[in-house]
Parts: sequence; C-alpha cells; structure tokens
Amino acid sequence: MRRDHVPVAGDGSVSRRALREAEIGESRAEPAGVSTDPRILTDGSTTMNRQMIRVEPLSSYLERWKAPTSAATRSGDTIYVSGFPPFDPDTGDVIEGASIERQAELVLEQMKLCLETAGSSLENVLKCNVYCTSVEKFAAVNAVYGRYFPSDPPARIFVCVPAWPGPFDIEIDCVAAV
Repeated sequence: MRRDHVPVAGDGSVSRRALREAEIGESRAEPAGVSTDPRILTDGSTTMNRQMIRVEPLSSYLERWKAPTSAATRSGDTIYVSGFPPFDPDTGDVIEGASIERQAELVLEQMKLCLETAGSSLENVLKCNVYCTSVEKFAAVNAVYGRYFPSDPPARIFVCVPAWPGPFDIEIDCVAAV
C-alpha cells in the first residue's frame, strides 16, 4: 500500500494499522502498474464505465428545460433513472392542473420508458425516490404506485419538497438492475 493511498475513515482519522502498513509497505501492496480497483488503469489514469442513455422524447424535453441531466445512466449492470416532471406526452410541456393521480401515472410511465430503453424493466427496480409537494397526497400516490409495483415492490422513500421550478407536484427517480 503506498503512503498516498492510506485508507481514511469518514471522520478523517487513519487507523494505526493502516499507517504502519503504509510506512513499512507490508500487507496487500499492489505491484506497480496493477490495481484491484477496476476504475484505475495500468497507466494510473482512471475511468468509469458510465453510459448516458438518450430516451426520446424525454431527453428532448429536458433540453427544452435546459436541464443539465441525462434521462438515464448505466454503469455496469445498474441503471439510474432521473426524476421527471409530468410531461404531457402529446406536447412535451409540463401538464398543468392535472390531479396527483394523473401526474403520478405520467412520471411512472416516463420512468418505465427510460428503464425499457436502457434494457431493464419495472420488475428490476431496486429503489425509488418519490418527491411530492404534500404529505396529503401520500395515499393517492400510493394507489397509483401500487398499480406499477403490484407485488414485491422495491425499496422506497417518500420525501415532501416545498416546491418545483414548474407547476407540478411529483417526481420519481429510481435505481434498477439490468
């Protein structure tokens, strides 16, 4: 283990063992130019296996909003799907005045489209993050959500947010396996 690669705990402390190993070069020292970290190449440079996935028409809608994000990203066998406002599928505008049920349907359909475009599905979702403007909408969102995940639902969190940069009440993002 090289001294500049001493493991540091979250609080910034370093264990005595890690310091000792770094000082005397004992233990699991890696040969020069070789790393067990798949992001480190033999020349010492780093890379990440990350693929941005364009999902039409959603990617174009995001560009109109000037949102610096990808609809979905794949890394290895994991898909990360961005949250979206409830876009009207006919116009690409955020649907205004829709019930929370309709908004939830739209964002879940958009999430499903992203997953399928990326080679996954709702059945492979590991976790969802639901962001909503009111806890009073919890039961209505659950009713719609339950239709998309009728059995063995993924892990989930429901977070109340004060507002969005547009006239809508919900976004849902997710992480899924391929």
